[in-house]
Amino acid sequence: MKKISMKTTICIMLFVTSFLMLSFTTANAGQIKNRSQAKAAALKKVPSATVMEIDTDNEYGKLIYEVELYKAGKEYNLTYLASNGKLLEYSWEIKNISNAGSNKKSLTKTQIKKKALNKVKNATVKSVFLTYDDGIEQYEVKLKKGNKKYDLVYNSKTGKLLEYDWEIFK
Repeated sequence: MKKISMKTTICIMLFVTSFLMLSFTTANAGQIKNRSQAKAAALKKVPSATVMEIDTDNEYGKLIYEVELYKAGKEYNLTYLASNGKLLEYSWEIKNISNAGSNKKSLTKTQIKKKALNKVKNATVKSVFLTYDDGIEQYEVKLKKGNKKYDLVYNSKTGKLLEYDWEIFK
């Protein structure tokens, strides 16, 4: 009878120890503790990209990781909160923008607004304005949805999305 009791006690102790170790590991699983983990998180979000740079910074007294990647003509920037691995900001921008279609008539603000609302469903448009960047006429659209604010930049002639950015309100 003592042998069964001893085996049962050992099994219970092993189970409790395993449970506690698993709980501790799971609780810290979201943390980003180093540049390698930041790189892995970014590559999970943008598979097969080339990591160009990884920086750390402090924002509002909290450690963040900023990862810059490049893939298929786009530069991506991702910002993670180190304490829980939460993605705070995600953006991409097309590099080497073509001025093709520059002879065409510009799309209207209404047409661009519709494109932006199709990209970010159920958002509220805060502003739409025409700008020039590197000699290219562009519409910049600012939107809000939940706790995120979005900035989208469209080629005013072609309607092509050139830049996409969202960030969580601080």
